Amino acid sequence: MEIVDRISRKDWLIILLLGAILILDWSDGNTTRALLLSIFTLFAIPVMRYAKNIGMLVILFSISLFSFSYLTGTNTNIISLLYVCVPCYFFYCIGSYFADRYGENHLQIIVAIIVCVYLLVTVITYINDIIYTGQLVSFSRAVYTDTDREVVFVGDRSILSIGMIGLPLVFFSKSKLKWVYFIVCVLSTICSIHCLHRTPLAVALLLIIFSFFYGKNKDRNKIIPIVLISLFIIAILYWVGSNSDIISLFQDRNSYDAQTLGDRSTRWTDAIGKLFLYPFGWKDSSVGYYVHNMWLDVDRTAGLIPFVLLLTFSIKSFFNIIKTKIIDNSLYFTMTLINIAFLASCFVEPVFEMHPTHAWMYMLFTGMQYRYCVNNTSL
Repeated sequence: MEIVDRISRKDWLIILLLGAILILDWSDGNTTRALLLSIFTLFAIPVMRYAKNIGMLVILFSISLFSFSYLTGTNTNIISLLYVCVPCYFFYCIGSYFADRYGENHLQIIVAIIVCVYLLVTVITYINDIIYTGQLVSFSRAVYTDTDREVVFVGDRSILSIGMIGLPLVFFSKSKLKWVYFIVCVLSTICSIHCLHRTPLAVALLLIIFSFFYGKNKDRNKIIPIVLISLFIIAILYWVGSNSDIISLFQDRNSYDAQTLGDRSTRWTDAIGKLFLYPFGWKDSSVGYYVHNMWLDVDRTAGLIPFVLLLTFSIKSFFNIIKTKIIDNSLYFTMTLINIAFLASCFVEPVFEMHPTHAWMYMLFTGMQYRYCVNNTSL
């Protein structure tokens, strides 16, 4: 693995283009920018080096998603299909390339930049919403923006950073960026409560529990992060508890759809029942258009083959990552938190259709962590 003294200008350009895609995610033409970044990546980095193992799965998945979506008539717009499918592999290559080229310190900086930029749109959107409505909590769950995107769109972006609260619990004395991740986690939590978005809050709780078990006896200097996180949780609980309107809204949402996860479990059951009945995808459903699961929605739009390829990629990459021996490493743990957060959000949302940027970022971070594990262990 090549370790360089500083991030090169070419790589800063890749980060800049990537940041533009993340910041301008809501604007028209963002898929065009992603395609342009893919073309630039084709000439800037050795993309064929990563066309093996799980990288080959990404290639086969992208080809099958494009082909079967078009052939089955789910999406006959070739240009829009290219915009969604092509960046998948190139984003995977960008993450793999950074892991090959840089060591732990530089990768920590790159990861922090991406996480912060990815959250930036959510924070700015919610600040505008608070200014426009004059409410700290959006009781209608609608977000004031210049587009018609749903609140779930910005909620997905919060999930990536909200799980970073687990990092100080494990590597407080070793992580130089612990305060950065703590701040973005606080902002993500406030944004999630603002629009009553439960998924990021559930992911945060999941990753805090995971961090406690993972970090047992790894970093004994945990008094400060435990106190800070406890105070933060107490402050959030006090804020929510002192506002009867917020409590009633959460209770209304839970009483309406908690047992079915927002009707998702019904949709999942319906979709699983159609896996083999409709091996080339299906459109009609008695429970709604989206299945609200990245893998099952791929099956709905393109059939069994891309579904199996994407599921194999997710399972293989995740188990290859968690079986590595890089335990006492803050970068590895940070990317593990990110990977789990992505899987959790993709499990409950139709990512490729509603928010393809989220799918591309999942590919990027999976490629980055997988290559980092390959380069530092006998994986």
